[in-house]
Amino acid sequence: MPTDCSALRVLESESKYVCVSRPRRFGKSIAAKMLVAYYSKGCDSKDLFKNLSISKQPSFAKYMNQYDVIRLDIQWMYSVSEN
Repeated sequence: MPTDCSALRVLESESKYVCVSRPRRFGKSIAAKMLVAYYSKGCDSKDLFKNLSISKQPSFAKYMNQYDVIRLDIQWMYSVSEN
């Protein structure tokens, strides 16, 4: 399956917030979990990324696990509100 890396350019922006909206089954959840694993202070993910090409980038360690990350699961909130 080809990957569209152009969408990752948004991460290089100075924007304070990122909203990822795509149709169902487009891999939004797995992408969000991967971003949380990389950026979140709440994760220790050095081993997770150590064998990937990103670990060879000069800025790899600079940004890894350095930020407070909030991940919202809108589908979960929607299903809870229906009950």
